Amino acid sequence: MLAGQVTEMEQASAKNDVLGAALAAVEAYRNLEGAADVARSEVPREVPMMDYAAFKLSLLTMTPAVDWDVIAATTREADGNWAALAKRVHDTGLRNLGNTFMKASRVRSIARTLTV
Repeated sequence: MLAGQVTEMEQASAKNDVLGAALAAVEAYRNLEGAADVARSEVPREVPMMDYAAFKLSLLTMTPAVDWDVIAATTREADGNWAALAKRVHDTGLRNLGNTFMKASRVRSIARTLTV
């Protein structure tokens, strides 16, 4: 899996397809983080998965033909990760910020789907 993503990055890079290389890289990041030993980490798995979602969403909005279904699926996945992570966030301001960000992401994704 990772080897295939490295190949995708190399092929995209050879074609000067920066966006394609970046999309392959973000999937490689997800696989690396997903393979990490959670028991040995002080960081909950949801933190890098939230990073992954933010990286991916920023890239998906740059594609020539934006795939709103993939954006909606990525947003739903991030929402699930945030729901699990938010329970452990004790700082009210940070938790509220995360909740606001996720709500805005859901609304934007739903609104865009309805207007397409």
